Amino acid sequence: MSLGFSSLPNKRKERQQKARKKMASFLKKFNKFNNKIENAEEWYDSVKELEPILDNYKDDLPRDVYLKLKNSIKLTDKTFRGIKAASKFLSIELKAANAILPAAGLSASSTTIGISVVIAIVVSSLVIASSFVFAEVIITNNGCEDIPVLSTLVNLDERFEDITLFVDLPLEIAKDTSETIMIPPGKLAFDGQIAGQVIVKSDYMTVPFDIPNNVQSIEFNRSNLIGKQHTEQIEQSSNHELILNCG
Repeated sequence: MSLGFSSLPNKRKERQQKARKKMASFLKKFNKFNNKIENAEEWYDSVKELEPILDNYKDDLPRDVYLKLKNSIKLTDKTFRGIKAASKFLSIELKAANAILPAAGLSASSTTIGISVVIAIVVSSLVIASSFVFAEVIITNNGCEDIPVLSTLVNLDERFEDITLFVDLPLEIAKDTSETIMIPPGKLAFDGQIAGQVIVKSDYMTVPFDIPNNVQSIEFNRSNLIGKQHTEQIEQSSNHELILNCG
């Protein structure tokens, strides 16, 4: 997702890099111990270091990222099952936040070249039981620099805790090549109205991505997504194309 990092004042960008580093450090420690959390007291003890980080960098983080992380700290279900779901959810939100914040050591050009894709897939056991059939999407890179792909295992709701489905993605989509991914059926909403980005949303998937500087068009099923809103209904066993054309 393009957040204008290359044009941010250096001071704010540096603070975003520091926030990313601190949250990544917290996540590393949290992941070591979250399986041992058994009650609400242990939960709040395990997340107590995160809240001051968020509050300290509140004005530097995207508002939606800040609010999602703050809400993820709150324990709404104090049962053992609820705590496990909250642990998974918090870990996922932290990974998603780190995926869109600038990392220290990256040049401005490296944050705008290519596409960072965060895939969030949620599938309930009922869907699996009903012989869920995927749709095929062929992603073609015509003349753009190699597109790095960041995939994240995401469970957005504790109601779907039993089964979370991971969609296997390539590490990158190289220049002048194509890759195929399989996605669950459903409605996809594309939003390309904000300069420098296109976001794909559905009930089970969120795909924010940067647009390369030299992109001429991004087409899904021959509909150009740049500067527009577009909705597609993805049917089971259907075939689709996502094409990036660069000059």
